[in-house]
Amino acid sequence: MKKGLFIFVLAGLMLMSLLIAPIVGAKPHHTEFGKELTEIRQATVKYRDINKALEDGYVFPDYCVDQMGYHLVNNDLAENGEIDMLQPEILIYEPMKNGKYRLVAVEWLAPHAVFDETPALFGRTFDKGVPYPDVDTLHAWIWQANPNGMFSGSNPNISCQYE
Repeated sequence: MKKGLFIFVLAGLMLMSLLIAPIVGAKPHHTEFGKELTEIRQATVKYRDINKALEDGYVFPDYCVDQMGYHLVNNDLAENGEIDMLQPEILIYEPMKNGKYRLVAVEWLAPHAVFDETPALFGRTFDKGVPYPDVDTLHAWIWQANPNGMFSGSNPNISCQYE
């Protein structure tokens, strides 16, 4: 009887580790801005379900960018002339083998037609003209660890293999 209970408890612990691993593995790894990054994760957690993003005005693109993913843009946020840390203009998803999408990052977008100066968040000036010459952007890999750094423009852990 004790052996059966042990196996049951062990199986339960293994299942729990599988369920929480994506959350624990993606906790903010940039300690200088840990509080702010946690707030952004809390503000965007509902978008782990891509359908919530689509309902809130984020538009699914035609293509996936390798080492980045699908960039869903909310045009209302992109054109409002404001950078709100808790409302990123772009949500980035990686296509999964099962046909679903996994939220991996957020991105703030500053079109030159709307912004006179390049904005900054987290003490970092946005990347100028990346990926397009008429916008400045800043990525934050808050849902997927990035060996290139939290605010790097690309992430080698992200693939479009299953698009």
